Amino acid sequence: MKTLFLVLLSLILLSGCQPSQGAGETANAPSETSSEADLTQTKTVPEQTEAGLEQTEGSIAQPEPTAQPQEPSYEEIQTELNQMTETDFEHALTEALAGWVQQSELPISDYSLKADLDELLMKETANEREFMNLAASITIFLDLSPLTEGLSIEDKIAKEKEIIEPLDTEISMALRNTNCGKYKLRELTTDFFDSQNPDYKYDSSHMSQALTGVSLAIDLPEEEYRLQTIAYQFAADFNEAEFSDEIYQIGSIPNVTLRRFGILPDSKELFAEISIFSANADPDSLSASLKGRADALYSEISGEEDAVLCLKEQGISSVTISFYTPWDRTVNPPYHTFSYQIQ
Repeated sequence: MKTLFLVLLSLILLSGCQPSQGAGETANAPSETSSEADLTQTKTVPEQTEAGLEQTEGSIAQPEPTAQPQEPSYEEIQTELNQMTETDFEHALTEALAGWVQQSELPISDYSLKADLDELLMKETANEREFMNLAASITIFLDLSPLTEGLSIEDKIAKEKEIIEPLDTEISMALRNTNCGKYKLRELTTDFFDSQNPDYKYDSSHMSQALTGVSLAIDLPEEEYRLQTIAYQFAADFNEAEFSDEIYQIGSIPNVTLRRFGILPDSKELFAEISIFSANADPDSLSASLKGRADALYSEISGEEDAVLCLKEQGISSVTISFYTPWDRTVNPPYHTFSYQIQ
């Protein structure tokens, strides 16, 4: 009996020392879940860090593009240039010329530029002022003797021409890199003189710029434009009546055109210049008729009472009508000019 009791006691003790499998799994579950969570967090953190690195690397490798300054519109260019004076144009072109002189390797000792703005210049085939109405004349002094030393007179002249000839285009391009040079400069004259002997001219050039094809316009008061329209139509009717034959056509340009119109800035007078490029079969009668034609045009202009009143308010007291007649040898210069006091 005692032996049986001891055997039972031993079995009970052995059973209490071994943990239950179910209990062991339940106890270990949180530990395994916790480990998986830790691994998930460990994986997640590097992913976030990697993304952050990608963003940082991307911002370095591909920086935000710098905003480029926008080119001004034609309207902005037109406004800017319409506000500039002859002095402003001269200053801007002189600066451009100075830039060219600085980069030139030639021994240039002095230079100057003079601008001439013709605010009355008309388009040849339209009732519009010409926007490209600026002319410039340039004088450059340089010494080419070191480059022509020892040459014969013929070879010296040829060498001077070889050196000077490309400069016209270079200077023209330098000026036309500016807005006023590109859109306003119509004619460019350049004279090259010997700085050691200023009476000796190396060369002279005259360049005319073709129209840009950009439609820019000069601002005109309404009253002045109405008077301009009267003069433009007068020239058109004159041409149709006297020179409609094909022999008088110069391409698309009429034989009679309103060449210049507007208020002269110095004399404060309304001025109209009408060109008659060729005479008809009776040039003497044509010349004699110009006074009557001028009277008729002035009568039309003075009939625009509101426009004339506006002129008076600006201190303008006279109207001048001038016919350009290059074929008439009886007048020098070749103009028939008539003036009228505004009543």
